[in-house]
Amino acid sequence: WIQSMTETFWKAADKLTSQELSNVFLAYARMCSFAEAEMKEQLHTHADTSTRVEDVVLEKLTYFNAQEISNLAWSLSKLCTVTNLQLSEAFWRRLFDRIEAFSNDGSLTAQGVSQALWALGHTKFKVESVVDSLDARILSTAKDFNSQEISVVMWSLAKLSQASSSAGIQAVLEAISDDADFDDNQHEHQDGNVDVDTDFSATADSATSDVSTKRLSIKPREVSTVMWALAKLRIRPSPSVQAVLERDFALGLQALLEHGDRKSNMHGCESDSAGMSTESTSIRVSSSNDDAQQTLLNTAWAFAKLEIQPSADFGVVLHRLAVEQLPDLGPRALFTLLWSLKKLQVRADQQLLPELERKIHESSERFDHDEISTFLWIFAANNYAPKIKTLQILDLHAIALKESNKIFQPRQVVTVLSSLAKLGAKPSEAMLGVLEADFREADRCKPRDLIQMAMALNQIGVRSETLLMELENQSMASLDSFSETEKLALAQTVQSLSLSPVSPLLRRLTGSVPVSSDV
Repeated sequence: WIQSMTETFWKAADKLTSQELSNVFLAYARMCSFAEAEMKEQLHTHADTSTRVEDVVLEKLTYFNAQEISNLAWSLSKLCTVTNLQLSEAFWRRLFDRIEAFSNDGSLTAQGVSQALWALGHTKFKVESVVDSLDARILSTAKDFNSQEISVVMWSLAKLSQASSSAGIQAVLEAISDDADFDDNQHEHQDGNVDVDTDFSATADSATSDVSTKRLSIKPREVSTVMWALAKLRIRPSPSVQAVLERDFALGLQALLEHGDRKSNMHGCESDSAGMSTESTSIRVSSSNDDAQQTLLNTAWAFAKLEIQPSADFGVVLHRLAVEQLPDLGPRALFTLLWSLKKLQVRADQQLLPELERKIHESSERFDHDEISTFLWIFAANNYAPKIKTLQILDLHAIALKESNKIFQPRQVVTVLSSLAKLGAKPSEAMLGVLEADFREADRCKPRDLIQMAMALNQIGVRSETLLMELENQSMASLDSFSETEKLALAQTVQSLSLSPVSPLLRRLTGSVPVSSDV
């Protein structure tokens, strides 16, 4: 059927009106949701498909109205994302020029703004003037956004690395904040479950609505997207915005657990920075309930990254969702979740930590340095003593990384040693050998890392002459960059390491700052 319709389309393409052409591409984009493989095949049947698409659109470009051009931009960007259809930069430039013109003259609706930003976020061409125009247009359309459009706009602006001070971002946050005082007893409750495809195919007349009498009802998936965007933009939400996001996340939780969030079709809106200290780890989940898992991970990570303390009730909600999703969470997803919960001071009960151990034992994936050090940190921070087998498995992963010429960074070395010390465990001979070699190869360390290393060596219960020598050499090389407070902290710690009385570091420290004998 798709093949037959495609053949008919190409035969009649030059006779279609701008509205018909926009609707055809909208239909193709929507079909990607349930017939992705077939769509890929049809769009690659002819080698010149991309050229044909560009020609048929550009021929009628001046006839598209604001709603049609925004529908078209969304549809084509989705086809490019899902089917690898490749359209030229020159084509996108002309398409976005039309969008910019409609934005500047006020023709672009709230829906059109969100569609255009979504398209910009999914193409590799960032046109600054178009982004700035749409950002300014948000000021007059933010009050008309529904919950889906709010999440799309926030995700897109974060993806486009828009400045956190942008007027558009502030307008969206204000729209969310205005929902904080909504009284359900005075207004009829409105369902916030908006399908991005269905909503985006609305006509220009129906695209806007008076949301001043409607509650946004932001779905949990949309809350996680907004929070992810805020974390990427490094914007801490105001108390009123946080209250709305927490409230709607909790209200939509039961539906999410029972049915998922399948209607939301925002390709590429998943977190791409759910990592720990280095922000290098990207967590992806793949299970029968991946929407609930991704929503949980993104939300918890964003709150933790922004150092926002959630309300006690919201902490209970996050913990409940964590327990509910526990069977399907992989080790990486679970350790990201536990890291986030600990940062949020949400106590991880004894059900989550044994499960993390079990998943470490059963995992066939190789853990990286950040994961190894953070696994140990999670156990230590929660005062949970892992099994000897768990430590042995992490040792094997560290050795395998060393054999691949990959090394622990100084802060990761410190995390491993201090975590083991807190757990009352000593590093194995093999692990200590890896840490010694990696610390010796490290670039110049920051004062904080050196101070923490000295503290870890003081606590670990194993004397390593290699680490002591490296600590002394690195400290001497960078001592001039230490503040007086940092010098004092280092001096107090190294005194208890039994360094040689003629140690240049000890002599210089004790000669430059007063050292308390009460270490």
